[in-house]
Amino acid sequence: MARFLKYKNTKMVNIVQISGLNLQKLDRSKTKTKLEKRPPGDFVVIPLKDGFGSSLIPEVEAGDRVKIGQIIARDDGGVSTPVHSSVSGTVLDVSFMKYVHEETLGELPDEIIGVKVEVDRSFWEVEEVEEVNWEKLAPSEIRSSLYRNGVTSFGQTGIPSGHWSSFYDPSDVSDIIVNAVKSEPFTHHRVDFEGELEEFKHGLEIIARGYSEAKIHLAVDPEVQEALGDLSSSQRISVRSFQSEHPNGIDKVLARKILGGDQLDDGGFLMDYGILALDEVVPIHAYGAVVLDHPVSTTRVSLGGPEISNVVVEVPVGLSAGELLDGAQGYKEEDQVILGGPLTGRVMSSPEIPLGKSIPSLVLMKGPERSEVLAWLKPGSKKESFSRAFISSLLPNLDRELDSGIHGELRPCISCGYCTEVCPVDILPYQIYHTGSHDLVDEVNRLQPQRCVDCGLCAYVCPSKLPLSRVLEDAKWNQSPRVKNYVVYEKGEDKIEPSLPEGPNDNRGEAS
Repeated sequence: MARFLKYKNTKMVNIVQISGLNLQKLDRSKTKTKLEKRPPGDFVVIPLKDGFGSSLIPEVEAGDRVKIGQIIARDDGGVSTPVHSSVSGTVLDVSFMKYVHEETLGELPDEIIGVKVEVDRSFWEVEEVEEVNWEKLAPSEIRSSLYRNGVTSFGQTGIPSGHWSSFYDPSDVSDIIVNAVKSEPFTHHRVDFEGELEEFKHGLEIIARGYSEAKIHLAVDPEVQEALGDLSSSQRISVRSFQSEHPNGIDKVLARKILGGDQLDDGGFLMDYGILALDEVVPIHAYGAVVLDHPVSTTRVSLGGPEISNVVVEVPVGLSAGELLDGAQGYKEEDQVILGGPLTGRVMSSPEIPLGKSIPSLVLMKGPERSEVLAWLKPGSKKESFSRAFISSLLPNLDRELDSGIHGELRPCISCGYCTEVCPVDILPYQIYHTGSHDLVDEVNRLQPQRCVDCGLCAYVCPSKLPLSRVLEDAKWNQSPRVKNYVVYEKGEDKIEPSLPEGPNDNRGEAS
């Protein structure tokens, strides 16, 4: 009989109190996940690098017919995960395109190949198969199914599978954190924890069986806790609840709080310490891959913003962002579109960018307004300010007028210390900014920028509107490979590949 998370009426999971800012108050229209399915228009453009791993060389060419779920690019000899067609139809073109880094959502250093497929109207039809009894599968069989069906490209450095899906081996995984905590405003859960509860539970147990030596930690926020009811843990799956305070929804913060991670201050990848952090959608995909043999051919995108109808949309991989936005209630062409959250994301460079696993959310906000003369003299009843300089701090129930002008006009640092006050890892962002501005590389490294968790709070609270979060990101990119926090992609002979920095784990890159 399957092992499930146990539900009891007598036990509540204690909410762990972690310092942070409650930014959910800005999202007045926040609702529980409303999941919609959206078909494509005439075509999709499928990026042949989606999530962690090398870009791939296509196995199809213009004129070929493809079916939904068919593998269209695969390289079992490189660090990668197969890519599948998200629709049935005819390949129109195979050409180079720009895409985004799965962690930073900034542009990759080189173009990758995209496959443009004209959609056949039967695109949503998936062949029905007999369900697999996953409890009778060996762990290696489960991991192979995750690889074959495209699930292993999730995670910072991929999901180790025994294939070349990661720098790491499955035996390196000691703890798996499934992150179901949302702390940024206008981003929403991409799992319907009421309607998809059984699939989600099965997916967790499938992951637990595939990594039988690892402890599974399900991190939830109050919204998910309410949907699931009173929770207690199974023998191998523990449940931890966190307040919806930013940056609790960031993997590295959860790793520190759940596992005690002082060693994480040394930099590197979470998997260097045996920690595999996964998004909440991974158990859903794991269930589909192992039980139904369904490849990952769709992606879920959270749509949010101060003035639009919030929704989570499931679309075929390769649908353009612009096509999705055209159907968004409340969207205006002059809106700025942010890939990811408003504090941690990037402004979208083109509406032609195809949606895939790497883009979890689109946040729509007004562009920054022109600066107000002597703005600080005005009462600001609808302004949001960490410094409490405006009367809005006394009127918490009023809606805020928000735009994407987080940085506004650059002004001199006033050494207020707000950035240090909100930093969850106690580094000194303003000192890193000053030393980095003067190219004092050794001094920057002494200040340990690798401890930064990319929460963006320093830039959010800065009254001088210094681009602190981008400065910290640059400082981390410029550090030595041993402590580098991001996966670096380099141009190979015919593709881009993740480079393997020298680090504390000598097993990286070995496949079993």
